[in-house]
Amino acid sequence: MAELSTSAEASASTRLQSGLQLIAKALAGTPLDALAHAIGKAETTQVSRIRSGQLGASVQDVARLLYAAGLKVVPADRVCVDAATYQAMATIAARAMGNAEIAQKLTWDDQQ
Repeated sequence: MAELSTSAEASASTRLQSGLQLIAKALAGTPLDALAHAIGKAETTQVSRIRSGQLGASVQDVARLLYAAGLKVVPADRVCVDAATYQAMATIAARAMGNAEIAQKLTWDDQQ
């Protein structure tokens, strides 16, 4: 059981590191004035200090910074795909479900 816990912890740690790298890259690629504006600051100095880790930020400011950097937060149990992939899957599903024969096969395939 401890092995499973260690594996889950390692996976969570890996996801956290990936998330932190993604956030750091997105914030670094967003102009300081845009980030400052997002959290209602006139000066970019405070945002620069937040971005570098020298100054903490409120949860509200963190959310605003993420959105300004083009990121969004989703629950961990969700699977995210890029917009083009999602649109392709939605189109394929809509066309398949529009055909009654295919829809029936997709729905009942395991019972035939």
